[in-house]
Amino acid sequence: MFNAEKFANDMRDTMTKVKVKVKQSLLKQLLDNGDISAVVYSKEVSKLLEELLLDPASAVEKSQDTDTITVNGFKVPKPMSKEPAEGSEYFFPVLTAADFAGVDRWQGDNFDDRWLYRNICHTTKEAAIAHAKAMLGIDPWGDK
Repeated sequence: MFNAEKFANDMRDTMTKVKVKVKQSLLKQLLDNGDISAVVYSKEVSKLLEELLLDPASAVEKSQDTDTITVNGFKVPKPMSKEPAEGSEYFFPVLTAADFAGVDRWQGDNFDDRWLYRNICHTTKEAAIAHAKAMLGIDPWGDK
């Protein structure tokens, strides 16, 4: 049988070790419900938990994108500040795309360097989407 309290404590310890922030409400939900299958949480939190369990080092790298900047009056995740490892996937805002984001693999070429220098490379698609929406004056955290 799944022990939600033990899971929550283990996750808290793991997150402390890798310095990843997760909303305390998720841990509280786990403790209150006693069954992880009954917990409803965002795709972002779900993905983070999966990464922590499968590859903590990857989760640490992605957690570096947790600081924010202000774009057009909206708080959005801070873009990458240094080159990722070659072959790493990264995302960038695309104002004309239906989903507001593009994706590429880092090759260290002039194209990659230009996007990094312009502060629009992100480690997650969600961050790139928020950045694009903010650039257009759309609330990135709104419903649309």
